[in-house]
Amino acid sequence: ELVEIKQAKIIKGNLLTTIQSGWQEFWGPRGRLVIGSTINTMQSSNLFGRPIFVYIYWLTGFIILIYLGREIFKWTSQKKSPPLEKIILKTGKAAFITVIIFWGLLEINGLFNNWLQFKGDLQYFGKSYEEKLVIANTGDFYHFIRFCENNIPPESSFDMSIPPFYNDIKARYYLYPRKYEKNAPFLVVYDMAPEEDLSAKYSSWKKFREGAYILKKR
Repeated sequence: ELVEIKQAKIIKGNLLTTIQSGWQEFWGPRGRLVIGSTINTMQSSNLFGRPIFVYIYWLTGFIILIYLGREIFKWTSQKKSPPLEKIILKTGKAAFITVIIFWGLLEINGLFNNWLQFKGDLQYFGKSYEEKLVIANTGDFYHFIRFCENNIPPESSFDMSIPPFYNDIKARYYLYPRKYEKNAPFLVVYDMAPEEDLSAKYSSWKKFREGAYILKKR
């Protein structure tokens, strides 16, 4: 989906704009992010550039200290020796309730994230395997990959000029058994013009569209 910014305004930041920015981050993509492939860590919603867990840890500790201080002050103000066992018991109960409340809020946040993920996954319902691959990739990338499959022999190899982060990795996977190697017989170009010294070794061969094509070694 193409997003066009028609107007922008640069302003000097202040406390209010920082708060607005933080909450927009929390309710935006980074705050709602669900990574299904993450198995060793729990993905946290971000708030003001930090995981929300950081704030919960500090808030929990702060609440416990406030409650502990209040109990000690209550007994010392009555000029009585604070009953340590009773204070620890009450503080522990307050800590437990605090943790349960925050756990519940985090669980609601996680369920909301998963609901949004489920809604996003509905676009794959009823689609064929090929249609799902088209949807899962950005723009016309998968159509371009199919174009490369039809034109580069399976026993050959290819070099590529594809923007990093995912698409370059996907190209290696999708084009297997074609091997990826430097100075290969074919150069796959997708929305990233190759360096001059590299492109000089190749000549135009097959064009998918403007900015997406296959070059063949001279």
